[in-house]
Amino acid sequence: MDELVSIERTAATAHPSLRAHSGAAFGLSDGGEERLVVVVEAERRAVRRLPLAEHLLALSPAETRGLERLARERRCTLGTVVQALWALLLACYGNSDDVVFGVTSSGRPADLPGAEDMIGVFINPLPLRVQLGPELTFADLLEEVQRQSQAIREFEYSFLPDIRACSDLPHDRNLFDSIVVMENYPFTPGRAVPGADFTVSDVHTWEVSSFDLTLVAVPGACLELRVQYARRRFDARTIERLGGHLQRLISQVLLDSSIRLRDLDVLTPCERHRLLAGFNDTRRDYPRERTIPELFEEQVRS
Repeated sequence: MDELVSIERTAATAHPSLRAHSGAAFGLSDGGEERLVVVVEAERRAVRRLPLAEHLLALSPAETRGLERLARERRCTLGTVVQALWALLLACYGNSDDVVFGVTSSGRPADLPGAEDMIGVFINPLPLRVQLGPELTFADLLEEVQRQSQAIREFEYSFLPDIRACSDLPHDRNLFDSIVVMENYPFTPGRAVPGADFTVSDVHTWEVSSFDLTLVAVPGACLELRVQYARRRFDARTIERLGGHLQRLISQVLLDSSIRLRDLDVLTPCERHRLLAGFNDTRRDYPRERTIPELFEEQVRS
């Protein structure tokens, strides 16, 4: 109820510039067909901000270098590559060519004087809409994601309920239910703290989120993709399969970044065999010397 009240209030108080332009900037006010992909498994519960479970997908050094090389060749960031992969996965799961998910902004733009000296957490979630056509290649998709990311930078200060109020969606619908986070803050355990006589050697984090599904990308020699999920909506096996499908997409785009999106396949060989052979194995033995009416009559008598 508090969230709905907040949305209703911000609908009337959103900044005029935001109301005039953010719909176009975020791609949320052009009407048309449904474009929100919600990957859910269980009924939404009222309790939010619960601790998240996590599934870790650690890429090999070769895969990590491959994605980094792809980013350099396409003049984009590693974060853009991760976002494009997530958009692909949502599109496959939702059977849609138009998806929206959340991305995070540091809230410290380079053109803001003294941004690095300010104290506080300015991280802000923003909606990123991605449209995928079957004739597009993965390289084309990277350009689209990069273009959309640049378009929303002008409004990266925007409060999410303000953006929500400027959209054409009904008030009972979320802008997005999943979010992609690119961790880019440096930390080296055991490293001395500048200006202090101590070192930080042991760090544990405990995260909560208001989003049901979060993909956290942690750069390094081996890129880590952490799928954090709400236990009340997903089970571990579902998220494990999701991680496997994400791995499949990564393997295919590394082989050929010019592959058409329609040619990408998230299914593992085992899953494909199960769908095509296992589920279609409907052969049954039956008395071939008897007619169907006779078998029916016998079933009725029994």
